[in-house]
Amino acid sequence: MRHANALARLHQPTESLRAMNLAEKAFGRAQGEKPAEWIAFYSRAEFDALSSYVWTALGEHERAEYCLHRTPCRHPRRHGP
Repeated sequence: MRHANALARLHQPTESLRAMNLAEKAFGRAQGEKPAEWIAFYSRAEFDALSSYVWTALGEHERAEYCLHRTPCRHPRRHGP
């Protein structure tokens, strides 16, 4: 997703959308698996937040807002410190 954001900021919308699509597919394949500790923070909420950056860079502000509105609802609940 960070690659998609970089491409969007370099004014390469087609490549950015392609990278975002690949990130979405990879994220979908990883669902249901227990993530490694170093990437455990990367939830659907994180994905949506990063998506909003891409949509903003592409000038798609309504899509960015939609992603940001979904983010808090999808944040995983953690118990304990």
